Amino acid sequence: MFHSRKSARLEEWIDDAIHSGLVSLARFARVLRRDIDAVRNAIDMPWSNGQAEGQINRLKTIKRSMYGRPGAEPQSADDAHQIGLISTQSEAEPG
Repeated sequence: MFHSRKSARLEEWIDDAIHSGLVSLARFARVLRRDIDAVRNAIDMPWSNGQAEGQINRLKTIKRSMYGRPGAEPQSADDAHQIGLISTQSEAEPG
């Protein structure tokens, strides 16, 4: 559908996805149906907002570096542990 840029079979695909029995896929298909005109336009039209999104991402990166945050900060202790910022007590004690 996306490679051919033809949304003619979109409704059929959404119906198949909803009745697939896969909860996540069915939920995704129902969300697509809510804004079907925008989805059709995204498939049929040759335009993309990729350039604008790239510039926004670049500006956010520059802003983070200006405020001393070079990357995403961990959102939880589990995240911090996974990237090595904190260690568990058993790791800190010699074995």
